[in-house]
Amino acid sequence: SDFLGKVRPAVLALARQLADVAGAEDEAHAVECVRASGLLGPLSLLLLEDMGAADKRLAYVALSVLVNLADVGGAPLVHEHGGLELMLGQLRSDDLSIRYYAVAGVQNMSANVECAMRVRGTPAERLLEAMLDAEHGQIARCAAGALANIRRA
Repeated sequence: SDFLGKVRPAVLALARQLADVAGAEDEAHAVECVRASGLLGPLSLLLLEDMGAADKRLAYVALSVLVNLADVGGAPLVHEHGGLELMLGQLRSDDLSIRYYAVAGVQNMSANVECAMRVRGTPAERLLEAMLDAEHGQIARCAAGALANIRRA
């Protein structure tokens, strides 16, 4: 679609920028740049409405942006744009890559106490517990990390 064509270059550039972030000063700057860009709202909307139906690769990259942004201190910003709920909703995805990004995102988001508290005691926490036995080792490790964050909060 026309919207995807317009958003794709910005999402790809943002993903590259976040992949290069190193150090606390860079992290804070990256979060502020993303906030100022105004891209997170459309990106979240794209994922909520499409989740890769039109463009799987773009969905993976967009999810990686949310995951990496949460990892560099942007969890409150991601949460503000519905990212935590989006990730929680994808923990059961049939698409292994989307499920991986979702659980990695929940792990990163749950390092933020407010986000961790939103997951504690919910069906999502029980789903994370079930993921500890996942065949895909990365999913199991991320689930363990998310649960550790949630229980520490």
